[in-house]
Amino acid sequence: MTFRVPKIKSCCCFSLETGSKLFGCFQTLIFVAALSIPPIIVATRGNGPMAVEIFKEITIETVCLNFGIFAVIMLFGAAKGDHELVLPWILLQTLFLLKFTVSMFSMMMYTGLMDYSDSLDIWFELIVVMYFSFSILVVHNFYRQLKESSGRI
Repeated sequence: MTFRVPKIKSCCCFSLETGSKLFGCFQTLIFVAALSIPPIIVATRGNGPMAVEIFKEITIETVCLNFGIFAVIMLFGAAKGDHELVLPWILLQTLFLLKFTVSMFSMMMYTGLMDYSDSLDIWFELIVVMYFSFSILVVHNFYRQLKESSGRI
């Protein structure tokens, strides 16, 4: 049994190209916001940051940097019609989807075992998983469309 990504022709009444560009722009905006917010939080903190907090912020900013760079590369690929620039974004988003899916199920198990009643984090994880799933679906179909139009299948 092979896994196949469902074929779609449009994204919310837009073409696949426009939908891919919208996802790329949205993720670039998230990237810019994520890089600008941590320095503001550190500046407003009264105490000096601990080593663990600094490491955590560096890790978050590194992930956001990867997120943003791949989003910009995907935007260039969508604008030029080059499927080879779109593929790295799909692979990175698939890894993020896997990470958030595992995180969501881990939170569900923790909530069930520890009788933890705050389910806001689980809902956030569910929304993120749905977003990544839909964005991968749209961009993968756009990638498939670009690949077929270039003659290489």
